[in-house]
Order: sequence, then C-alpha cells, then structure tokens
Amino acid sequence: ESETALFFTFLEMHTFDTFTEMLADHARPELRPPDELPEPDVTDRRAGLLYYLAGWLVSKVKRVIEKPGRRDHSTVAFWTKWFEYNAVDEDDAARLQLPTELTDQR
Repeated sequence: ESETALFFTFLEMHTFDTFTEMLADHARPELRPPDELPEPDVTDRRAGLLYYLAGWLVSKVKRVIEKPGRRDHSTVAFWTKWFEYNAVDEDDAARLQLPTELTDQR
C-alpha cells in the first residue's frame, strides 16, 4: 500500500512540474519606455491614491530584489531595471509636483 501511495505522490508531483513548465513564460519583455509617454493628470482626484499605490508596488519590488539568497540573476536583473526606471525619490516628486499628500501621511 505504501508503494502505491509513493507512486501516486510521484505521479502527482511530476504532473504538476510538467504542467507548470508548460505554462511558464520564459520570454522577458524588452525594458524600454514607449516612444511617447502621456503626461499624468495630477489634478484628478484619484491621482494621490494612484501615486500611493504605485509607490507601494515599487517598494515591494525593491524588497524582493534585495532579498538575500536570490539565485535567478536574470529575473533579479529584469526587476532591478524595472525598479530603476519606475522609482521616484522625494526630491523629484516635489520638483514634478506629484500628488504626494497621501504618501506623506503614511
């Protein structure tokens, strides 16, 4: 009975690994900005919330790429470039007059 259980456990794990590999997207998109980026509407009443959520996402990406023991260097390189492109420091945010009120409150 234990050999049967081991066989089905192996079969389940193998099936899961095969299915996961088939679904995996190994292609990475090219990291370059579009030719023309639209100017954000900082007067929209939701602009502060959008700025806060974008900052939260950028901070989470930074945490993941700085996590010790990361071994997949191509993934780390991809997200590091993404972070560098999307991160905005406080001085730049003030200079660009971004809606930082909600972020400043947190």
